[in-house]
Amino acid sequence: MKLRLNCICLPLLFLALSIQQVTNAQQITRKVKETQLVKMDSVLIGSSFTYSSNMMRVGCCVRNKNKQVVMINGIKGKLYDSVCLPIFSPDGKHFVYRAINNKKWIWVSGDAKETSVDSTSPMVAQRFGPDSRSMLQLFTDGNKFFLRYNNSRGKSYDAINFNSITISRDGKKIAYSARVDNKQLNVFDNQEGALFDNVGFPVLSANGLHIGYWAIDNSAWYAIIDNVKGRPFEEVGSIIFSDNGEHYLYRAKLDKKHVVVTEKSMSEKYEKVHSVALSPDGSRVAYAFRDAQPDKEGFDMYVFADGKRIGSYETLVEGSVKFSSDSKTLIYKAEIHDEFFIVVKDKPGKRYSDVLQAKAAFSPDNSRFAYVAENDTKRFINEAGVEGKPYQDIYAILFSADNKRMLYAAKQDNKELVVVDGNDGRSYDFILGEGQVVFDSPTSFHYMAAQGKNILLVQESIE
Repeated sequence: MKLRLNCICLPLLFLALSIQQVTNAQQITRKVKETQLVKMDSVLIGSSFTYSSNMMRVGCCVRNKNKQVVMINGIKGKLYDSVCLPIFSPDGKHFVYRAINNKKWIWVSGDAKETSVDSTSPMVAQRFGPDSRSMLQLFTDGNKFFLRYNNSRGKSYDAINFNSITISRDGKKIAYSARVDNKQLNVFDNQEGALFDNVGFPVLSANGLHIGYWAIDNSAWYAIIDNVKGRPFEEVGSIIFSDNGEHYLYRAKLDKKHVVVTEKSMSEKYEKVHSVALSPDGSRVAYAFRDAQPDKEGFDMYVFADGKRIGSYETLVEGSVKFSSDSKTLIYKAEIHDEFFIVVKDKPGKRYSDVLQAKAAFSPDNSRFAYVAENDTKRFINEAGVEGKPYQDIYAILFSADNKRMLYAAKQDNKELVVVDGNDGRSYDFILGEGQVVFDSPTSFHYMAAQGKNILLVQESIE
């Protein structure tokens, strides 16, 4: 009788847990405040607009008779003959844009304050530094180019690749690629590297103390770490640094095979290597590789991690091998017989028609992990094996700072909404930034949404 009672109680227990989960979801109260930022109407130039990364300000260009003006959150600036979309600072409090007045290009900063530029050294481009106050500016000087950062002018070069410029997290140092005659070099903190036939974009360590890049000289490839030239290879990939900059990793090609190189050693030669990863603390190395000999099932893809191979798999998706921020958890996306799954700490998850590992997220303390899965054209969240409600699409997953709340933007019935702990929010035509939401506190967040011709700032609090 006791055994029979236990058999009856187990389903009841699971039912009770399920009911409790639903009840908890229904208990969430979301207070919503909507503020109209701008109304998109016929005076808009083109159909484009831009917005700040903190999702608080939206900018667009509008016509005013035969003039043009930049409008920020519905407030119009000064009239010009022509204007370009504004560039916002990281904190969203400042902006600059380019304009034409009397057939002359000028730069406008903030509230219609025109930047004074010497006509003999016109400014080509500019962007904000990480502190949102410093400005990085590219100028021309005859047939030469130079950078100015924090009022310090760099050396002139035949060309400077503006897309190559990287700024250290503390905003104190910059690195970039430049050209002298037919040679290229990387410049870091105003110190020139060696000249090569070609160089890759510079990579800085998180602490801003180390630089790495690949270079080509007489058809041979080299890894350059802190201006030290490594051994020659047939190809070299991007340099990856640990957070403290003391460890690095890159993929290379040698004797038509692939190898993985660290500051201490070089791996064995493989048929193919991709998705190299270095843990933030530099203690762990992982990558996907193809073995020359398939196993008995015909699979030849493996993951190398912690000094051993893991697998095997039919496919390992490129770019999917990643570590958590505390370096303790390794994840990657694999495929067997047209079914995809996420592997977490060497344990394969449930198989689906697809998993969107690029949208996966850890909570700040790395205690929670969730990703988007797809079956039958529907997408849903999987967290610790528990599947959420299906939607047409799901965008980036975000956890609150206290790790308690999980939210994401989703698409349902061709509308977009924000889901918090399984609770659907209001529907909009679309949410800007492909569903970008910003937490203001563990119980409040905001985002920008379009409804009809209006772009709204939506601020929510959870009770």
